[in-house]
Amino acid sequence: MPPKFNPNVNTFQPGGDNQNPEGSNQQGYQGSNGYGNNNNNYQKNYNKNYNNNQQQYQGYNARTPTPKGAPIKAKKGNKMVSIDDFLKTQEPATPEPESLVATPDSLSGMSTPMSHAASTSSLASMASLNTALQKLSVEPLKANLINLQNSQKISEAREECDQIAEIMFSYGASSINDWQITEVIKSLSRPKNPALIRESSMLLLQTISRKFAGKTPYEAYFVQFFGPALDLLSDKENTVKRAAQAAADSLLGMFPTEACPSVLLTEFLAYLKGSAKWPGKIAALKFVDRFIEESPADLLELRFVDAIPSKS
Repeated sequence: MPPKFNPNVNTFQPGGDNQNPEGSNQQGYQGSNGYGNNNNNYQKNYNKNYNNNQQQYQGYNARTPTPKGAPIKAKKGNKMVSIDDFLKTQEPATPEPESLVATPDSLSGMSTPMSHAASTSSLASMASLNTALQKLSVEPLKANLINLQNSQKISEAREECDQIAEIMFSYGASSINDWQITEVIKSLSRPKNPALIRESSMLLLQTISRKFAGKTPYEAYFVQFFGPALDLLSDKENTVKRAAQAAADSLLGMFPTEACPSVLLTEFLAYLKGSAKWPGKIAALKFVDRFIEESPADLLELRFVDAIPSKS
């Protein structure tokens, strides 16, 4: 027979109601009043611990503060140090100010100012340019040329070039020879001049050629300008080389197709035989190729003998 569950006792009682009398079961249930005893013990222990902690806290506040400057024991070897010295040792170290002297590493990626030698050379070249321009008969253009060589931006140089072209056009194409414009272009395009001035010389040539374009036979005055334009194709500055190429293309656009094999081919062959640098000569050969492609065949046959290089 399985054991029966009795809710009035603390545990299972095997054998049913006959094994434990009803009185014992009742007493076992009353034994659960031990919960009240545990609660009383908890209150006593809690109050005792609280009182101990309170006494310790009161004793901490009753301590006499250490007067300022009195020596205390600190972990700094075996010496006695004052509290002020101890606090100083605990302060964070102040970083040293950075040196104001520029080092090679600090200068990397920064623009280096112009050296004294370079500045002196630039001033000398400008003085030489002024002297060269003063020797030329350019009185009507003198003020504009001075402003051109003092330009700080290419936009300022372009304004001066436009004014020079207007003045020259009002005097006619003969002013190109009368005012020795070729020498003006060569003086402005000297290697010692600043890059902006060299670029401005090609900008001036381009502006003048466009002003006189389509006014036949004024293009005959411009054959002499191909040499200075091709020479600047050997420049170190890309801006100068682009301006020189634009000026050469503008000059070529002034001439009719028939003039290329009869007039310009002679000029370019003479340039190839000279002492020009190879970038200028390569550009000249490219122009010759254009003449061959675009010029009439009968005109090219007349110049075939002249185009064959001699052994001498």
